[in-house]
Amino acid sequence: MDECVRDDSTGLIWQGQTPAGTGLRANDQYKSNFDSTTSLQKWTGTGYVAPTTEEINDINNSIGYKNAVNASRLCGSDVWRLPTKDELLNIVKTSESPMIDNAAFPNTSQNYAWYWSSSAYEGGSYRTTAAWDVNFIKGNADADNRNINFGNHFNTVRLVR
Repeated sequence: MDECVRDDSTGLIWQGQTPAGTGLRANDQYKSNFDSTTSLQKWTGTGYVAPTTEEINDINNSIGYKNAVNASRLCGSDVWRLPTKDELLNIVKTSESPMIDNAAFPNTSQNYAWYWSSSAYEGGSYRTTAAWDVNFIKGNADADNRNINFGNHFNTVRLVR
């Protein structure tokens, strides 16, 4: 499995994933997606609160995960970031199942294929509480609550540089 995958059409380099249960980049590492200590992003069961700096930097959050991958210098780089919604949608392949190039991106989650983006959802009542994610089973984008395992979504992260 390639640790990093170059998209020749965009020039972007994508982080590869490893099988479930194999550590930092395993495809079963579900994350929250908090990115602000001033926005009400974290659902508590009774309302939304702003996450703490510690929660944002935790390995179980997209930013903490990004920091850990950067510290590991995956493929010699420490400038990995969360992709935008459009960058993730650009690697959707509607002729594949899952809807991603299986040769280039092995180990894409087959159970819950939702991947977080850095794009905040800008509409409706979810304005500060949601971010865009992309599903590689259905090939679509959706706005989701930023908490880990909210509702029936389990989101993971695929970084880009």
